[in-house]
Amino acid sequence: MKKLFIFDVDGVLLDLWTSMKSIFAVYHGMLLSNEDWDNIVVDFLHDPKPYLEFGEYFQKSLTFRTLTPVEGMPQVVFNLLNRGFDLAIVSSSDPRFAEQRRQNIETHYPDCFEKIICVGMEQTKEEALRKAIKGYDEVFFVDDNPRHLADSLGIVDHPIWMANKHHKFIWDEMDTSGIEVVHSPKELLDLALKR
Repeated sequence: MKKLFIFDVDGVLLDLWTSMKSIFAVYHGMLLSNEDWDNIVVDFLHDPKPYLEFGEYFQKSLTFRTLTPVEGMPQVVFNLLNRGFDLAIVSSSDPRFAEQRRQNIETHYPDCFEKIICVGMEQTKEEALRKAIKGYDEVFFVDDNPRHLADSLGIVDHPIWMANKHHKFIWDEMDTSGIEVVHSPKELLDLALKR
């Protein structure tokens, strides 16, 4: 049986928001508490347009190219690989920065992923998921944005939300039937291995 595990990047494999906070503060010349930053992230998730200029700046920064892994995720990835899963990435990252993303990912997850697909923020992940799953008997997909998981219903066998406070408002406003929830990398690994 061929199994595929598809990962999102930001908030799942790489820790985007922690790294972005200091760059945002410098860019806008402000001090940010954790609460201020959480409010900004949620505001961005409601409407990214006012943040596009900063987003371009951040994507050109050294910090964007050197994001650190989410704690515990390298162990999940290496465990799945050693258990015979094929691994892929479907990310909302801007395709213009796909090579930078690939290099950053491979720094922490060397030679792990069969495919790294960047679709951009303006696209859904549906088409990329349909392409990625061909030839597999069972497919898992983990993302921190519940909207992408809703789009994956009927495409992947196991859509999994990596729960987080920033996307909770989205989760609370939608029908989450058919989507499993994990709160940590350990829970994610346990869920994958018990199938």
